Amino acid sequence: MDFTILAQTPLFQGIPAEELEKIFAVLNISKNCFRKGEMLAMQDELVNRLIILTRGSVKAEMTDPSGKLIKVEDIEAPNPLAILFLFGNHNRFPVQATAREMVEAVIIPKQCVL
Repeated sequence: MDFTILAQTPLFQGIPAEELEKIFAVLNISKNCFRKGEMLAMQDELVNRLIILTRGSVKAEMTDPSGKLIKVEDIEAPNPLAILFLFGNHNRFPVQATAREMVEAVIIPKQCVL
């Protein structure tokens, strides 16, 4: 896992890559890979983990009440997905996140974030 990329994300900004490596080793957190077209999260799914893109990009889409799929945004690495919803009152993914290309992401269980 490339901790220099993680150190560039707003969440870990200011924490040296070496320190992140130590923290992640203790928490036993690893990297996951997703192929183009694979879903990282589904709309309205419980946000019980923090997903941080370290390579690639995802498209965020939502289904409106009529069933129409609406593109909301593209999210590029290095960035987290729906970080505010991890601790919100309505902690469900507001969109579905689908890999636009090969994506690498770090997935951190909510308990480890705490």
